[in-house]
Amino acid sequence: MPQQETPALYHGLYINLERSAGRRARFEAGLARLVLSSRYSRLSAVDGKSLPAGSSTITQGQLGCFHSHVRALEEARRRGVNVHILEDDAILSTHTEPVISNAIASGLLDRFDILFTDTLLDCNAGMLKAMKGMFDKTAASANIPLKISDFQVLDLARQNFACLTSYVAGVKSIERILALYRRELAQGPHTPADLYIRDAV
Repeated sequence: MPQQETPALYHGLYINLERSAGRRARFEAGLARLVLSSRYSRLSAVDGKSLPAGSSTITQGQLGCFHSHVRALEEARRRGVNVHILEDDAILSTHTEPVISNAIASGLLDRFDILFTDTLLDCNAGMLKAMKGMFDKTAASANIPLKISDFQVLDLARQNFACLTSYVAGVKSIERILALYRRELAQGPHTPADLYIRDAV
């Protein structure tokens, strides 16, 4: 009897504008190289140029980005899965899928609503030194499959951070995150999506 394939612990969605064909080609080439094409799919980005500004005070591009991240979460909710959301300039590595799957299996999404796999931190010298040490340790193991235990998970509740290039949202948290976004959309976004999520965190 053939062995059944283990169900995937998450689905990936990458956000891409219709007019950004070059970015789409580069991203999909990266997925193919890592044999992840069946795990990830494209999500058509909302073009901010097509949206009325209304009472929003952010740029058209930022407004489109805000709506695109909402659309990605709505698609994940429809699928009923944990989701890895990426912008189309993200760079994936051979460790992406195993580390995300291991993080989910280890229960991290029971502790955190969102796991950022790429974000910009406002670091002091001590944190930079610690992060450089963590990076060197991980880089030295580049040819060994990594697990979430090979990384340090930082709680961002007391950190200044920005960027939504790559993050994982748990299926149990998607509706909570969407509710936050909807609240801001109802009054017209006044903060870009990444900084809005930072403030919510």
